[in-house]
Amino acid sequence: FAENNKGSALGNSAYYNSAVNFEKGGNLLSALGMYAIVVQFKGKQYQKLVRESRKSMIQIYERVGKYPEAAEAMESYANDFPTDPLYMDYIFNAAVIREGMRYYTAALRGYKIYLDKSKKADRWEALFYMGRIWQDRNKYSTAISYFEKYMNSPTRDKARIMEAAFRIATMYERLKNSKQVDEWYNKIVRIFENFKKAGGSYGVKYAAEAKFNLVKGTYDELRGLKIPKNPQRQGAIVQKKLALLDRLKEGLKQVVKFDDAYQVVAALTLQGQGLQHMSAALYNAPAP
Repeated sequence: FAENNKGSALGNSAYYNSAVNFEKGGNLLSALGMYAIVVQFKGKQYQKLVRESRKSMIQIYERVGKYPEAAEAMESYANDFPTDPLYMDYIFNAAVIREGMRYYTAALRGYKIYLDKSKKADRWEALFYMGRIWQDRNKYSTAISYFEKYMNSPTRDKARIMEAAFRIATMYERLKNSKQVDEWYNKIVRIFENFKKAGGSYGVKYAAEAKFNLVKGTYDELRGLKIPKNPQRQGAIVQKKLALLDRLKEGLKQVVKFDDAYQVVAALTLQGQGLQHMSAALYNAPAP
């Protein structure tokens, strides 16, 4: 009917109805083709059909995995209809897709709009995503700034606060700023404990790994302390190494308490390495 009555009001409505029925019947590609015809209609009488068709095309693009097309359609619709109730959703979802495509400039632009204009409680999450993009770009100072802003924002996502802190610590490692590394790993553990006291266990894997990385410094110190040839100094150094071994053992106990599977294995492995090192150090110590 639509083909036989092209250009007429009834014919154009038939195209739209066909698209809707194809979509309901699961024939998404046929529906997409029909909607693509509808969006070309001109005239005020078709504005509602055109807008509804554009929104339907966005949904279908997402359902069939055509994410670049979905992002482009969302951005185009949001640009044409900035007062539409779905405007902010389209801006944010398009930014997420653009980030996944590694179109970082477009993603940052979308996240910035969402942060500045959205009235939703989750708008602060845009700070986290922007920090993540700058981290992926290896612009660590900028990324750290965004993650710190996120942690200081009214965000309600405590698990993501833990992740943001952990990302900051790992970036300071890349920057070889050992003072900040230790400070942030200690901060991660404190934040976790504070959340736990408030009745929630968030980001345990980050807290466990942070604690493990702090304790690992004791293992490195243990390995770096060599038993000298001087017999008058050997006893004192051995005692220092034994004290470090005890400190390592106690620290790893704290790691195990987090009950994170990966870090439990890592802690037990490191404890074994510490004992093995001590045994080898004593066996290979220079004879007095």
